Amino acid sequence: ICSLGNKLHGMQTDSHMPSTDVQRAALAGYVYRTLMINKDRVEAIEVWNEPDIKSFNPADVSPSEYAKLVKTVYEKVRSNPEFADIWK
Repeated sequence: ICSLGNKLHGMQTDSHMPSTDVQRAALAGYVYRTLMINKDRVEAIEVWNEPDIKSFNPADVSPSEYAKLVKTVYEKVRSNPEFADIWK
């Protein structure tokens, strides 16, 4: 599960879902680097755990913003052919 907020990117807490281009790109980079380090041990990824539950999305980021987050992470992961089977 790749869900990690980062105050350095303007999120209030670790549980705030990325909602700006900079924040989404930061999470996509985090996921990508995690895959590079652990590529032989990762079978699948989940982008943000249960975004419809308030405790995982206290800022109430909209479904369309969540879709942007998934798309950003997807594009970053799929930019490396080694990870073609990770995103199923």
